[in-house]
Amino acid sequence: MSNLRYTSNPLLTGAWQVSDWTAGQSSILKWSPNNVTWNSNTGTLNFTLDKAPRGSRLPYVSGEIESNQTAQTGTWSWTAQAPELTSGSIFGLFTYKADWANDPWLEFDFEFLGKDGGDWDGDGDIDINVVRLNIHMETASGQHVTLEDANGGPIKVNLGFDATEGQHTYAVTVTGTEAIFTVDGTEVGRYDATDMPGGTWINGEMKSFVNLWAVDTKPEMEAWAGKWTYPGHPLVGKVSAVEYAPLGGTSTLIGGPAPKPAVTVQGTNGPEDLRDVLKRSDVLEGAGGQDRFLFVSPGLNAKGDTVTSRGGTAEKDVIWDFNPDAGAEHDITVISKSLAGVSQFSALYRNVSDVNGEAVLKFADGSTLTFHGLHKADLSYDDFALV
Repeated sequence: MSNLRYTSNPLLTGAWQVSDWTAGQSSILKWSPNNVTWNSNTGTLNFTLDKAPRGSRLPYVSGEIESNQTAQTGTWSWTAQAPELTSGSIFGLFTYKADWANDPWLEFDFEFLGKDGGDWDGDGDIDINVVRLNIHMETASGQHVTLEDANGGPIKVNLGFDATEGQHTYAVTVTGTEAIFTVDGTEVGRYDATDMPGGTWINGEMKSFVNLWAVDTKPEMEAWAGKWTYPGHPLVGKVSAVEYAPLGGTSTLIGGPAPKPAVTVQGTNGPEDLRDVLKRSDVLEGAGGQDRFLFVSPGLNAKGDTVTSRGGTAEKDVIWDFNPDAGAEHDITVISKSLAGVSQFSALYRNVSDVNGEAVLKFADGSTLTFHGLHKADLSYDDFALV
């Protein structure tokens, strides 16, 4: 298992881990870090279930993450958009015992099953209007028991919306004596020992998980989730936030996307110049198109720029959506040589370092420019113009 870290760095290094082994619940699937990717356009962490690359030992690959943070009680929540699941596929948002090898089974689930989907509105795509709730525990004698067992079948919550069409928040609060499930803040289930087989109720450290997977051909798995057949295209689940709050405490992102600060220099979807405002720490957002972010004196031709200071106050500027990729929307940062304190890219690059997982350029006057979501290694000479 490796730390979850991406080029765009939406998740704090060390807050999450990504699975990279054969899925324990399915013999046809391997977890792969390549199938958990950040999409900066949608602001979501995407989980992709697809055919495995040629030459792989198993036929399918998908993604799973787990938090390093553990707790016994509190509220765990996931803001997510379910995939257009087909029979035999499952998208899970859940807590699970912290020590998988030694702790007794303890798990609280939101599960979306392709078996529950269909084209209910007749628009040609798959709709999933229900989510299943379940609780797994272990008795003192080691017997695995579930909420479904006591109920005599699955507990399905009618959502009143299509979970594949947008982001919704699914949360479970575990108090030590009961579990309360909510969807978008509305309670959809409350359970305690009286709802479990034999009055079983245990507590223990748990982690937060997200995964997307498909069942193998075990009869009990197919009876539960349906027979899996590859639909001819990848299945993609999207998660925009995962949070935890202690009982009575404030909810915080578990290494989730950093909150976006107020944008002070806002672009449009076309190519344009966005100029840093001197004597002020700015957040610049190009929004779209090929943008130039100008760190030169206002009102002067770039070649005649003689900036040597910023009024004595070190600024901390941020470019929120810099696009370093070559192409029609490749952005460029234009910086005066006097402000940079260097005249060549090689010297400028030496002044870039990764700070808290993001590339930060230090100017000659002590001011800094942060390239949000990027590492130093993502930047190259064609991303800058020294004037």
